Amino acid sequence: MIWQVLIAITIFLVVFAAAHWVIRMLGVPPPPEPDPDDLDEVEIAYACAVCGMRLTVTAVAGESKAPRHCMEEMEPV
Repeated sequence: MIWQVLIAITIFLVVFAAAHWVIRMLGVPPPPEPDPDDLDEVEIAYACAVCGMRLTVTAVAGESKAPRHCMEEMEPV
């Protein structure tokens, strides 16, 4: 009987902690939009090495890294 109560309390605490974490993540606001005056116009094409999706970047703010797709960095074309 005691083990069932301990297991139930443990399951409750795990579910409560997960729900608390999800609710806190929903409350975080998105980052602010970059100032259009700070953007540099570029024309850089990238391709995903895994699935082949292509992407063209037309504006960057300062130093830019290659975007990620399929959990891998895309390669410049």
